[in-house]
Formats: sequence, C-alpha cells, structure tokens
Amino acid sequence: MSKLPVLEVRELTVRSAERTLLQNVSFTVQPGEWRALVGESGSGKSVTAAAVMGMLPQELESTGTVFIEQTDLGKLSKRERRRFCGRHVGMIFQDYANSLTPSVRVGTQLKEVFRFSGGGNKKEADARIVEVLEQAELSPQAVLDKYPFELSGGQLQRVAIAMAVIHRPPLLIADEATASLDASTSKKMISLIRNIQKQTGCAVLWITHDLHTVSRCADTVSVMYGGQMMEQLRLSGSEPAFVHPYSRLLFGSILRLVPEKRPLSFIPGDPAQISERGCSFALRCPYAVASCDRERPSPHRMTDTHEVSCHVIHQGGLPHEHSASSGELKKELSQTTGIGSGQLLHSAR
Repeated sequence: MSKLPVLEVRELTVRSAERTLLQNVSFTVQPGEWRALVGESGSGKSVTAAAVMGMLPQELESTGTVFIEQTDLGKLSKRERRRFCGRHVGMIFQDYANSLTPSVRVGTQLKEVFRFSGGGNKKEADARIVEVLEQAELSPQAVLDKYPFELSGGQLQRVAIAMAVIHRPPLLIADEATASLDASTSKKMISLIRNIQKQTGCAVLWITHDLHTVSRCADTVSVMYGGQMMEQLRLSGSEPAFVHPYSRLLFGSILRLVPEKRPLSFIPGDPAQISERGCSFALRCPYAVASCDRERPSPHRMTDTHEVSCHVIHQGGLPHEHSASSGELKKELSQTTGIGSGQLLHSAR
C-alpha cells in the first residue's frame, strides 16, 4: 500500500494582471522525502511556496488545489489556513534574521511558536525548547535569554531552524535557505537539516537555485522554468539522469573542481525570454521545434519516478548524452525525430 503524500499540488496556476506567474504546476512530497525545487531566479519557485502557504499578495489570483496531510487548503478560511499551516508546516526563509523579532528574547519567541502550533503546557514547552536547540547544535544556556541582535549569524541560522521544527511539523519548506551563505556554511546547514530530518521523519521541500546542493541532499528533483514544470525525477545516483533540454543545460553549466571530459554548457538567450503560449523555454531552447512555441507540452511519464514536459521528447527524440554540446544534441534530435536542422527554432528570434 503506497504512502499518502504530505504535500500534493495539483494544477497550481498564479496570475497577476499582466502575466501568468505559474502555469498548471503539479507535484507531490512524500513522507520523509527531500524534494528539491530548482530553477533560475524568476522561474516560479518562491511563488509556488507562497501559494502553498497562502502567503501570496492580494493582487495575485491563484487556482488549483493544494493538499497538506490530505486537507484541501482551498476549503479553509484565511484564519483556518494560517493556523493549519502553522501546525503542519515549518518554514525556513532566506532572510532568517528578519524571521525573528529583534525586541523579544529567543526563548520567549520559541515558546510563542510552540504554543501557537498547539503545543502543551509550560513544562512540555521548556523540555521541547531544550531538545530542539540541542538538535540545532546550540547550547540553550547560550541563547535562550539573548535578543536576536546579540547572536552571531551562525547562531541566528540555527535558531531559525529550531523555530521551524519545534512543533514537529510533517513538512519543512526551506525557501533559498542557503542563498546568502558561503559554500562551507551552506554545507554545514544542509547537514544540520538532514540530521534533524532523520530524527523527526519530516519531509522537506528544498527551494533553491544552488545546483551544487541538490545532489548532496535531494531524493527527488523538480525543475522549473518560466512558471512551468519542465522535469521531475527521483535521483538514483550522484548525477541526475535529466533528459529535458533545459534541465540538461542547467545542470551542465555547473562549474566543477574536478575536470571532466564533457564541455561546460551554457543556456543561450535572455532569461526574460519566456513563451506565453507554449513551452516557456521555447524561445531559448536550441532544440525547439515549431510546436514548442505554439502549444504547452503535457507531462510525459518516462518511468514511475521520471516525468518530462517536452514536445521533442514526446515525439521520440531522447538524447543519450547527459551533457552533450548543443551541436551534438541537435544532430541527435534530428536523427531520432526526423526533424531537419532547418526546422529547429533558435533563441535568437
């Protein structure tokens, strides 16, 4: 019997008065799973998190369905949704310092979060606070009576993590939590969250544009571009077996310390070039065909754990080299789909 997902997002669409920010985004997060939601800045990752939590600005309109622990959040009032998410979801923000109130002692803030999330009495709160601070590798005596401005950056990070998991949420959402950290500190923070996850069994939705962190921590990866889901797959090794052109170019652009035989790839065009009608990556994709800019591709299930939205791949064009050069990919796609090079649409339009 399969486990029911902690988080299930179905056909989530978010619009402003000017444009569509998210278009039919669907994914799940299973119990104990670490799912990375990746993409360039502006791809829709943080909008997705805000929509899940009901934290979108009033000027944005959203449709679709979000379930947390099998509860349809769309059927709750704003107050009910806030309280429900407060009890079932922990949030770690990029600006962790501003997630704390500067004029309130750390211990008092932890107690307030514990009480708001339906925690127990004072004795239970005190015991849980000590437990969660030790999980976050902090000495309770060193931080409980301090104000946030009296703590170091590293201590603030750990307090923010402790505050996010103090109520033992089944789901932890981290939105660009390592974006402002150096590589060494980022690695330590990921290790800390991973250890807490193992101890508590919570699921993690890891929103990031830092591709170096993905293979270190994620069980599954969802790749977004221009508000659309490009590809989703479960990681089976150190190198994700991506097939979508955007995913391959994105992960092929990572600069590695160990030299490799394959060339470093790059994504052509301007990130602001987004197709409104078809695949959002069509105007930048060096492998696009005529239908890419006209019709939005539907998700195509490659395996039980791998889903891709790409017209070329749907037509049977499946590149074999994980990070082949643009020329190799064009030749490969032409041979497998019967599409000549003259029919390929380039980003320079």
